[in-house]
Amino acid sequence: MALKDTEQENKYICGHCSSEVNPKTGIYEKENDKYFCCEGCRSVYHLINDEGFASFYTKRTDWDDAAPAEQVEADEEYFETSLEVLKNGDYSLSIVITGIRCAACIWLIESLALKDERIKSFRINYANHKAKIVFNPNDISVKEVLQKITRLGYCPLPSTNIETIHDKERKDYFYRFGVAAFFTMQVMMYSIANYTGYFKGMDDSLYFLFKLLSWVLATPVLIYSAYPFFQKSFAALKHFHFTMDTLVAIGAGTSYLYSVAAIFLGYETYFDTSVMIITLILLGRFIEAGAKQKGGNAVAKLLSLKPKNVRKIICEQNGEKTYITIPIDQLLKGDLFEISTGSNVAADGKIIEGICEIDESMLTGEPMPVNKKEGCQVYAGTKLINGTCIVMAENIGIDSFLSKIAASVDDAQSSKAPIQDVADNFISKFVPFVLIIAFLSFIYWYFLASVGAELSIMRAVSVLVIACPCAMGLATPLAVISATNKLSETGVIFKNGEAIERYAYVNDFYFDKTGTITTGNMSVTDCKLSFSCSSVLNLITSAAFYSKHPASKAIAAANESLYECEKFEETAGKGIIAEIKNTNIIIGSQKFLQENSVKFTAEYEKYIEKAIEKGWTIVCAAVNHILVGVFSISDIIREEAALTISLLQKEGNNISIITGDSQKAANIILGNSGINANIFANVSPFDKGSILQNAKDTKKTVMIGDGINDAIALTAASVGISMRNSTDISIESASAVLLRNDLSIIEKSHKICRKTLRIIKENLFWAFSYNFIAIPLACTGLIHPVMSAAFMSFSSLFVVANSVRIKK
Repeated sequence: MALKDTEQENKYICGHCSSEVNPKTGIYEKENDKYFCCEGCRSVYHLINDEGFASFYTKRTDWDDAAPAEQVEADEEYFETSLEVLKNGDYSLSIVITGIRCAACIWLIESLALKDERIKSFRINYANHKAKIVFNPNDISVKEVLQKITRLGYCPLPSTNIETIHDKERKDYFYRFGVAAFFTMQVMMYSIANYTGYFKGMDDSLYFLFKLLSWVLATPVLIYSAYPFFQKSFAALKHFHFTMDTLVAIGAGTSYLYSVAAIFLGYETYFDTSVMIITLILLGRFIEAGAKQKGGNAVAKLLSLKPKNVRKIICEQNGEKTYITIPIDQLLKGDLFEISTGSNVAADGKIIEGICEIDESMLTGEPMPVNKKEGCQVYAGTKLINGTCIVMAENIGIDSFLSKIAASVDDAQSSKAPIQDVADNFISKFVPFVLIIAFLSFIYWYFLASVGAELSIMRAVSVLVIACPCAMGLATPLAVISATNKLSETGVIFKNGEAIERYAYVNDFYFDKTGTITTGNMSVTDCKLSFSCSSVLNLITSAAFYSKHPASKAIAAANESLYECEKFEETAGKGIIAEIKNTNIIIGSQKFLQENSVKFTAEYEKYIEKAIEKGWTIVCAAVNHILVGVFSISDIIREEAALTISLLQKEGNNISIITGDSQKAANIILGNSGINANIFANVSPFDKGSILQNAKDTKKTVMIGDGINDAIALTAASVGISMRNSTDISIESASAVLLRNDLSIIEKSHKICRKTLRIIKENLFWAFSYNFIAIPLACTGLIHPVMSAAFMSFSSLFVVANSVRIKK
């Protein structure tokens, strides 16, 4: 049995420190039958035994039962709301990591975590400190994953607490800055007096007293305000890594320690330099934290649209209805709930009773309310403007359209654009490089230039403080967050930062015609039939009912009596083969029916030719392999399509339209609408993918589509954009999804992405140029350490301000 307390048999004690262990949170080793309160105790226990000092545990006396480190609650239950089970069975854990100070912190955490092959993916967004970790729960537990973070001195928390966490972090910066600013002003007062006395004369005892007072006043700044810098520096150094905090801690700490020694050696003190470094950097980080929090709250805003409670309806056996108010997370699929004027919809569902007006602007951007009646779809987060309705819940929680949008925004903000790799590779080597430069600077000034220890130390400190990897770390993620917010406001959600960068480069636009260039609201304009009985029409319309193609839906609208389909097979882009009441039914293009041994008479051939000349889409129907009818289907070109294509062409982009229609029909339909573009006609779904794959430059292609038959092309393109009313498979295949069916968003979002890429390049150019110029200047002694701290903070704030320009 594992080691237990002899007085209380139900308590377990740590195998190293003898403190009480909670079996749920403790670490149990089956091979040794021991519990440990933390990873530190287990490591020390093995170290002692491996070195042959196991007798230590029998010989020790007066042992303090306190655990050596603070125990962190890291069980799966606490992080349950942050866990998502992926399709392949892996866990995706979304958390917020507190204590991150710079880009090097992120590199440190990611690098050490990914050394464990059991962790498949680990990425952190510098702008909001959110991390997404993918791992197999059979290989490694949630607790083990989190302990890889805590042992570095950082604290993981559930992502649901992100707003509270960011508020606390900003308040922490504010309090530490406030303390630092107060004492810094006092230190500066005595420092100015000392500087004045140095030139004009001052009594030695008073001069010494002012130095002592400066020491006393500077100490709280180093102990309290600068504590996070030293804490993270020591945690990183344990693993032989360096971060931005290392530079600040060494710079401020060196100035402070030198000044303490200088008091008693009779040299000049630099307490003012030490505290000013801390104060200015804390000010910069406080402002930076506010900007990042403001820029990254899009997900919180979206999720806040959901009401906290919902009015659920319980139908009694006698037909009466009982209304109860429950928390939204207790609402189940199939439940009935009521929405009334002024309230937000709790879940996606269908109206089963009532008429109302719904404001969907928060999802689609459309300012006008939408009239809804029985059978209409409503979405979580939208607001009822007028009326009262009863809704049956269909998609709840994370399955709702609102939650999926929020998840896509979150993924986009958390992901890295490829251009960020340049900065990441540089940052990993930057801090050690700066430490070497600072050391060489000290060596030069002290031993070669012989300016003395005082100036040599100050110039080395200046090098440490002026270096700024933070600007490099912020350059891309903050721009991506600003772009994601702006794009969602425009009406499109990109799934990751890589797609945003790729879209900025594209110049070959491929549009699907049906449902994209056109509205997709097809109707039967004309038809030629070889039968008069309604039973044959019901067979055809029933088969069409089971198809998702817009043309089939137009035919199915004429159904009067829906028959059950016994067999159904749909060939995307061609047609369907069904069996109803032991009758074979084929519906599709003329070519598809001919491939299935259906013959066309001269009369039907002539009708089809005339219909094509009018720009109609032709759908043929056969019963038991005998042609029984041809339907002429018409669609409406979107009113913004011609202008959008014209604007894209003016910007130097190539436009192509892909359709399954004949060349003649496509030319007539598009020509009558004023659209001048390259047309690919008679294209099958597989051929759509080939067109994209055979493009001149596949890295500069974008496909815009909406149906199942567009899925291959959406995947083949560098960027795939799915329309709002797309099928699930096309949405999954796409890199981005429109929130409303408005083609003008395509052109607007392209401009935003190009602007984003330009600003990222500006940020990186600034970050690299700043360090390239500032570090050599600090080495020469031209910049005082206090000014170095100010310049370093300004460098990060410049990147923040430049990234915010994307929203304008």
